[in-house]
Amino acid sequence: MRKEENMCANGNEIPGLSARNIFFSHEGKRGKNDFFSDLSFHLPPGKMTVLAGGNGCGKSTLLKILCGRLGVKSGVVSFDGTPLKKLSSSRRGEIIGLVPQELPRTEEMTVWDLVMTGRLARRSIFGLPVASSSDVQAVEEILRELDMLSFAERRCSSLSGGEFRRAAIGATLVRQLEILLLDEPCAALDYRHEQELMELLERLRKERSLTILLVSHDLTLAARFGTNFVLMKEGSILARGLPEEVLTPETLEKVYDIPFQILRSSGGFPVPLPGNR
Repeated sequence: MRKEENMCANGNEIPGLSARNIFFSHEGKRGKNDFFSDLSFHLPPGKMTVLAGGNGCGKSTLLKILCGRLGVKSGVVSFDGTPLKKLSSSRRGEIIGLVPQELPRTEEMTVWDLVMTGRLARRSIFGLPVASSSDVQAVEEILRELDMLSFAERRCSSLSGGEFRRAAIGATLVRQLEILLLDEPCAALDYRHEQELMELLERLRKERSLTILLVSHDLTLAARFGTNFVLMKEGSILARGLPEEVLTPETLEKVYDIPFQILRSSGGFPVPLPGNR
């Protein structure tokens, strides 16, 4: 495993999104509880990093901290060496986008309106967003790539869970971000759209030099596309590295408290299989 590093040898902050010495508490029934204690994390630019671990280990909380939606008790989250708290909310929105696990719906909004709203979210004239021909083209292209163009005039309230998730991802992707954070993006998707979404993310990563961090419980699918893996347990990072370095029986058993065996696909990536306790 490679040790988590946030600093270069010369002491300068390395490029990309970093969290250093993070302490975070959340309110519970018995008051405040420390959740992250001196956690450090670096997201490699231009890579697809997979964040995995059991339920409640802190994956969703970490995503919200990394995009600035949750504040921390101490420590710093920075982009290219600049603390996020020193950036305006509009500037953060141009750099980082989060597609959360729970997606609120606007009943009367169409799929086209949802994606266009995402496109125009950071730009307005006297407070009123104005769509240009390039905006229309960008929305049309992302809907076509997500196999959602035929849904453009459908109301969001009429979509299935998987259809709405694809539309919400489109509303974030259309913003031409530098960093995309996705909390279980393949939840509620069938096998075809699951694979198509991962292939689209991988293509956009290469074409746009997009940095992606996604939470996934499907270790096999994630190992096929992910260039880096981070495994968490109880608010701590247990392992980080390439899929073949991290997805070992010993490490996975520590994370999930059940035995694993690892097979190899025809493409050479690891296929974790859980066993009986």
